Amino acid sequence: TCFYWLKVVADSLPMDTTFQDTTELIPEYYIPTITCGFDTTIPISVLSAGYTPSMATSSDGIVETLFRQEEVLGLQVGDSLALKFVAKDTLDGSHHSDTCFYWLKVVADSLPMDTTLGDTIEISPKYYTPTIECIADTIVSISVLASEFIPPMPLSYDGLVDPLFALSDVFALQVGGRMELSFVAKDTIEGENLSDTCSYWITVVEDEILEPWGTIQCPNDTIIYLSADECEINYNVVLPNCSNNNWTVILDDGLDGAMMRHGDVQSYSFSAIENGEQVATCSYKVMVRDSVTPFFSECSEDLIFSASTDTSRLNILLELPLMDKTCRWDTVFMTISEREEFDDMFESFSIKSDPDWTLLSLLPGEYSVYWQLLHNGNVVDMCESSIAINVRPLGETMVKDNPIHNYLLTPNGDGKNDILFLDGISEYKQNELIVYNQWGSIVYKKSNYDNSWDGTNESSRSFQKGLLPVGTYFFLLLANDKKVYSGFIELLY
Repeated sequence: TCFYWLKVVADSLPMDTTFQDTTELIPEYYIPTITCGFDTTIPISVLSAGYTPSMATSSDGIVETLFRQEEVLGLQVGDSLALKFVAKDTLDGSHHSDTCFYWLKVVADSLPMDTTLGDTIEISPKYYTPTIECIADTIVSISVLASEFIPPMPLSYDGLVDPLFALSDVFALQVGGRMELSFVAKDTIEGENLSDTCSYWITVVEDEILEPWGTIQCPNDTIIYLSADECEINYNVVLPNCSNNNWTVILDDGLDGAMMRHGDVQSYSFSAIENGEQVATCSYKVMVRDSVTPFFSECSEDLIFSASTDTSRLNILLELPLMDKTCRWDTVFMTISEREEFDDMFESFSIKSDPDWTLLSLLPGEYSVYWQLLHNGNVVDMCESSIAINVRPLGETMVKDNPIHNYLLTPNGDGKNDILFLDGISEYKQNELIVYNQWGSIVYKKSNYDNSWDGTNESSRSFQKGLLPVGTYFFLLLANDKKVYSGFIELLY
């Protein structure tokens, strides 16, 4: 493989393509580049068919011809014409130009062609000159010149190239100095010595005018889409491409190996370092998006509670609707209204799907719960559930309501409701009971529960050891890692 760099600059900042440099050029040293084709031989029949000469090329100037097409078409067998071209450009209001030319020769149809046209047959000395192609005009810094700079030699496919200048004259140049470097290509056919010449200009500038050569290219800004079963990705940074092997690329900003979810954005910035100094920078961004629009896979259960007559408010641990992914961090908007006053909003707020529950404090009554799922600020799914809080006389045992189970616990030693007794617990092998307080902290947890809990706090995270305060607690009974049933425990003494 091979490659080369293409760079684009504003029209007012012409470039020296021989150095692939991105630095701005100053008018004092600038001339536009121009490159002509090889000397060319054509048969008279090609000319008579309306032959158009190949144009010269320029990377930073506008090329015009210095001859007329009528002159070309007026040539006869044996005639030659120097086809001259000029490249023009304007920098900071001043006009700059340079020229080049090549020879066009016309021969009879029966005569062989010049090898520059790709022909390998014998060439007549009458129409032949060796090819020679110089590079574009060149700018070098004074430090490069002082390090025994060797001027690039022209190309010749059929001659021997010699310089027509002394190398010592090149080394003697100072900042701001210019010199035309001329070369000759020589060849011998049938005893005749044949030659042709070309030249280019070399200009010497101060070191600071030329920036270090090379580029650093970061990847484009990237969007990574999560698959249907992915919750997050571990993103490994992609290093930029660097065209100068002497540069060291370092990561200035951004976390390599970042764990990213939907909506996360990570920016990465890099620097290229040479001799301890920053010479180039680049950056790119990575955004993570979900490929599947989220939805509620199951709405919250309808809840039924019994509260004693002396309970002003009941603390309820309300589970959110189930999401299509357990890792969803989208916003769930919940609105609660009393059924008797349907038009009056009782409470309305936004919550995240992690954690998957929220704590409410409600008066006895019947409520409708409206759920909305917001994704990127838009409502993408809705569902509805209900909450009913019924009033019962104080001291009456709470009644089980399927699927929610509610219990009264009064560990006062009177033999009634002194322990949390779960009917049919023996049917669930390898079960686990978890009890939460109103803030969602675990106060009791036991594997293979055996109807023995008496309201004692078994966690030192929130309370001292001993009996828990009077209040309402939430419990979950799990079997084989699945919820068997859940409910509330009203603790009284």
